[in-house]
Amino acid sequence: MRRDRAAYVRLPVLLSVLLVGSGLLVPASSATVSAQLPQASSIAGASRPEVHTSDRERHLASRPPAVHLPGRRAAPLAGTDEGRITGTVTGPDGRPLPKISVIVYAYDDTGVWYPWDEVSTGSSGHYDLGPLAAGPYRLQFFAPLTNYVEEFWRDAETVDSAATIRVKPDVESVADAQLARGAAIQGAITSVNGASTAGIEVRAYFWNTHTKTWDWRYYVASDSRGRYDMSGLRSGKWRIGFAYEDDTYYAQYWDGSPTLARATTIATVAGKNYPGHDARLSEPAVASGTVTDTNGDPAGDTNVYVYAWSASAQQWFLYNNEYTEPDGSYWTGGLEPGSYLLEFSDNVTLEREYWDDALTSTTAVQLRVHDNDEITGIDVQFSDGSLLDVVNTGLPTTTGVARVGQALAATSGTWGHAGAPAVAYRWFADGVPVPGATSATYVPAPSDVGQALQVQVRASSPGYTSTTAASSPRIVAAGSLRAVTKAKVVGKAKKNATLRVSPGAWSPSEVAVRYQWFAGAKAIPKAIRPTLKLVGTTLRTVTRKAISVVATVAAPGYNPVTSRLKVAGKVR
Repeated sequence: MRRDRAAYVRLPVLLSVLLVGSGLLVPASSATVSAQLPQASSIAGASRPEVHTSDRERHLASRPPAVHLPGRRAAPLAGTDEGRITGTVTGPDGRPLPKISVIVYAYDDTGVWYPWDEVSTGSSGHYDLGPLAAGPYRLQFFAPLTNYVEEFWRDAETVDSAATIRVKPDVESVADAQLARGAAIQGAITSVNGASTAGIEVRAYFWNTHTKTWDWRYYVASDSRGRYDMSGLRSGKWRIGFAYEDDTYYAQYWDGSPTLARATTIATVAGKNYPGHDARLSEPAVASGTVTDTNGDPAGDTNVYVYAWSASAQQWFLYNNEYTEPDGSYWTGGLEPGSYLLEFSDNVTLEREYWDDALTSTTAVQLRVHDNDEITGIDVQFSDGSLLDVVNTGLPTTTGVARVGQALAATSGTWGHAGAPAVAYRWFADGVPVPGATSATYVPAPSDVGQALQVQVRASSPGYTSTTAASSPRIVAAGSLRAVTKAKVVGKAKKNATLRVSPGAWSPSEVAVRYQWFAGAKAIPKAIRPTLKLVGTTLRTVTRKAISVVATVAAPGYNPVTSRLKVAGKVR
C-alpha cells in the first residue's frame, strides 16, 4: 500500500479493544500485535491433481482494524455517580507538552482493560477526562510525531502493568505524567532499479520479554526521498520491517532478511539516535506466454495455475491463479525468488498439462525466478492425446570439462523418427532451469559450483507429440583463475622507501586480492595493504631481513591463487 505523506500510527490503542462476543480480535496482554503473523488464505480451487496445496506462504497480514472509541458516555460500570481525571503532561525538562494523546481505559466484567475515551493536552499540557462513572481506570500517554516515549500511568510499559485510578463521585482525581525522550531509528530506502521509494511502510517490532515475541508497535511512511525516522522508541530490542503491504516491492527486514525471525536486532537506549538502518528493495518477477489449442488457435479463458515450492513443508502450493485473454496470452506477477510450476487447464476441452509438455507435476519443468525477472515465452500448445510420441533412442550427452568458465557442448541424442525432428535445448542446475540457457553450449557460472548440471533436449515433429530427454548430470567444479600479466613488487628495500604490489591482470578480470607482508618468515603485524612504507616500527622490523609479500587472488566460483613475491635487497 502506497502513502502520499508520512504517517505515524499508535498500535497499542488500535489493538487493545476486545470485541466481546464477535470473535474478531483477541489482543495480547500488552495490547500489541504478536510477530506470529497470520498467513493469507489459499486460493480457491487449490485442490489440483498431484500437487499438494497449502496457504500462500507470503509475508502478508491484514492491517489491524481501526478502533472507534465510544466517546463520552456513561461507562458500563457499577454506580451512577460521576467524577473526573485531570492532570498535566510535561517533558523531561519539566516543560508542558501540548497535543499529547491521553487515553483512558475502562475495566469490564471479563477482566479486560479497553480504551474508553481519548483527549489531547492543551497548550499548557493540561488535560481533562470526564465525566466518568465511578470505578477503576488506567491511563496511557502517547505523543505522535514526537520523540517522546509513550507510557501508561505510572511509568508503566503496558496497560496491564499500569497503576489504577479509582474515580469517586464528585471528585477530581489528578494524574500527572512526565514523558522521557525516546530513541530514534533512521535510514533511507532505495530500490534495485532506481524507482521511487516514497511512501514505503516501515514497521517497528519490540521484543516483549514477557511473551518472548516480537510485537508490532509502530509504523511510519518514508518521505519523498525514501528516508524514514522512527522516533519515540523506548530502550530495548527492536527490529525493523519494510514494504510489508506493498504491491511494488518485496517485504524485507533489516538487515536484508526475508523474515522477522531472522532479522537483525537493534538495541536502543532512550535519548539516542541510530541512523544508517537502510534498506534496498527489489521488485517481484513476472512471467508471461501464450496458450494455444491443438490446432494452434488461441485458447482464451484457460486457467493458468502457478505453484510455488515450500522448502519448509517440502511440497508445492498454489501461489497464483490467472486466466488467458481471448488471444491466448497470459501474465502472472508478484513472483518471489524461488522455483515454480505452471499448470494449464482448458475450461472447454478439459485438456490440461504442465509446462513444458508434461502431464504430471513430477515431470514438469521448474521455472526458476530471481529478483526483477521478466520471463517471457512460457508458451503452451495443448495436445489431443491421440498423437504418437517422438521416441528417444539415445540420451543427449555433454562434452567438455564441467568447470566454471569452461564451455560445455551438448549433443541432441538420437531419436526413432522418420526424418530429423526439430530439437530445442535447455540447461538445468540441480533440476531447475538456468535462465537464458537454451543453446547447445553453456558456460557454467560461479553460482553453478557444486550443482548437478544437465541438458534437456526437446524433440518435436509435425503430427507427433513432442518428447524430452536429459543427459546424465555432471557436478560443476570451481574454475581456475588465469594470470594475463604477472604480479610484481615495485620498489627496493631501503630506508623510507614505499613498496607497492602490482597485482597483475587476471581472467576473469573482477578479482579480489588479499595481501600479507613478511619480514623473513614472520608476518608483519597489520601489514595487509598493497603498499608498505619502510619507516618507524616497520623499518626496525624488516632491517637486515628478507622482505616478501603473499598475494592471494580470489573470485566467486574460482579456486584462489596464492603467490609469494620477493623484494630485492635488504634494509641495512
